[in-house]
Amino acid sequence: MEKRIVVLDLSEGSAKILIGTQIGGNPIIAYSDTRDISAFFQDGQLVDKEGLLSALNQMKEITDPITHVSISVNNGACYMAPALGLTVFQVPETTNVVSNENEIGRIDISNLHSKILKNEFPGGMKIVDIIPDYFILSNGEQYANPPLGKISPSLSVNAKVHCLPETAFSTYTRAITETGLRILRISVAPLCQAEYFKTY
Repeated sequence: MEKRIVVLDLSEGSAKILIGTQIGGNPIIAYSDTRDISAFFQDGQLVDKEGLLSALNQMKEITDPITHVSISVNNGACYMAPALGLTVFQVPETTNVVSNENEIGRIDISNLHSKILKNEFPGGMKIVDIIPDYFILSNGEQYANPPLGKISPSLSVNAKVHCLPETAFSTYTRAITETGLRILRISVAPLCQAEYFKTY
């Protein structure tokens, strides 16, 4: 089963877009493009918003005469955020299982996620991504993946919460959304790169 992937990376002074598919859990790259955006920033601050918006708009409608690729990415993209001021917090959280039979379902995973989002972090840091380390049942059993279908009156998680300063986060996300591009998911670039290398 193929799943289309569109990824936008705004880091290291460049805007990169990658389009491909996912087959059997592995990414297959069909097209990529890079634009230099370093002139639009100074000391990490956006100084030429119109220049950045122009560069991003040019990457939304892709026509490559060599590969004959013609793609519109207006449906949305995953955004790889630059790790400017990245801070990682270790957060434990617990929720009671909703089911009367104590069977763990997707709603319980969502409840854990929602409880983590309610945490406040020093300096007004903005939560960018939540990466579970492991899930824990009430009897102490641990699982790397969500233990859907397991029986337990409660479910806990130990998770790494990736946070960025509000200004660093909003500068890029506002620019992306002002082009009309919908952000489907956000993760920090170093984590995405590490996950990609795992597929080799």
